[in-house]
Amino acid sequence: MAIKPPIRMSFPKTILLVLFLLGITSSINLYSQGNYKLENFGNKSILLNGNVTGSVSDLGLTYYNPSRLALVENAVFTINAKSYQLRTVTLTDAFGENEKLRNSEFNGIPSMVAGTFKVDFLENHKFAYSFISRYRTSVDLDYQTPRIEEDIFEEFEGDESFIGRVKLNNDQKEEWYGVTWAYAFSEKLSVGISGFFSTYKYSGSNELDYVALHSEDQTASYSSEISFNQESMGLYWKAGISYITSKKIELGLNINLPYWEIYEDGSFNYIEVFAGSSDEDIFTINELTSLKTKRIEPLSIAIGAGIPVGRNKLHLNVEWYNSSKLYARIRIPELDSDTEIPPELKFEEKLKAVVNFGLGAELYFSPKFKGYLSFSTDYSAFDTNANLFDLINQAGKDINFASNYFHYGGGIDLSMSWAELILGCTFSHSQSEFAQPVNFPTDGIDDTEGGITEIEFSRWRFIIGIEIPILDKGLKKLKGED
Repeated sequence: MAIKPPIRMSFPKTILLVLFLLGITSSINLYSQGNYKLENFGNKSILLNGNVTGSVSDLGLTYYNPSRLALVENAVFTINAKSYQLRTVTLTDAFGENEKLRNSEFNGIPSMVAGTFKVDFLENHKFAYSFISRYRTSVDLDYQTPRIEEDIFEEFEGDESFIGRVKLNNDQKEEWYGVTWAYAFSEKLSVGISGFFSTYKYSGSNELDYVALHSEDQTASYSSEISFNQESMGLYWKAGISYITSKKIELGLNINLPYWEIYEDGSFNYIEVFAGSSDEDIFTINELTSLKTKRIEPLSIAIGAGIPVGRNKLHLNVEWYNSSKLYARIRIPELDSDTEIPPELKFEEKLKAVVNFGLGAELYFSPKFKGYLSFSTDYSAFDTNANLFDLINQAGKDINFASNYFHYGGGIDLSMSWAELILGCTFSHSQSEFAQPVNFPTDGIDDTEGGITEIEFSRWRFIIGIEIPILDKGLKKLKGED
């Protein structure tokens, strides 16, 4: 998907640079849609990087394996307190050899609130509720250039005075509202199901305005705006089974069924206005509503084990995610345009099958003090994806923005008489390469040749969580305590 100004005007380098940097920042949000393990839920489960399918010991079980709920003795309330993350993106050779750019962002992260409850006439059945902020990301950036002297119009001799403005917005939000049921056939075998109702909103916009005073004391202006909105409501289902061997090895299987979409809606706006040149003016407005949209979250299966090593425990996990065919996130019909070739805009994605694995260690120091260490892979599922880099792509290149993450975690668990306090952090890192969207040789912009850009992501997350037993010892069985 590419938006280009009329061919009679050349993009000033400053505008291209700003568009590229804004695209980098906002693409951090879009980037997460192709990776499945960027977000984890439940205090200990976060520090273990979600490697808990067979051994989850907090109410993150509603997300990772609902069958583990059958091991909860008494009612418990848990909350992920407000936590923060520091994200940094670094680009090398983005605008030529040995050119490096860096952008950092500090903000809050998604959280979870969960608790257990009883149904009196179902004595041997266990229930829990959970509210999960699965995605909450927002970028809103605005930049105005200083006055620039540059040759913009081919039909006029000499440089023109130029002022430009770039504005970009990207928001993604998804909330889950869930209920979990579990039943234990014995002390060793249990099953469970979680059902979540999801509300999802994804929107983005890119605005460009510039005004130039050329050599004949006339003013020319160009503006364009592209914006979209996707809304979806649907259901997620998770089915799990747990088994504990005679040697107290905990085994678990969790099946995540494909997302069942029950409501979808989309809109798309495309505006392009150009006036003041010696050629014909352009005035194009497309405001499209009630567009067909589609959201896909494929089938996945996770297996895991919790292996006791003395008083310590080793957590192992493997997850498989299915692929998908090429599909349109938003179906955009042919647009009306005053340009010779109307723009053809597509929001299309294709997912490939991926397998992730991870491990974690739970270290016992005393009855009131435990430690956690973890590692997991997070391979990108994107085979084809629509991304904001394509909005500024001037050379018609295919920029498939996807990369693989590696996650590391560590923290401590302090047990007190009234609650458990979990403190720690996680670190995520990714590094990949893609074609340069823009090339800046010393003698002007080259739309046909470009090199390779290296992009590096890093993210620190700082976790503070609390678990409050409502009755007695709460998760006594789940943690293997007497």
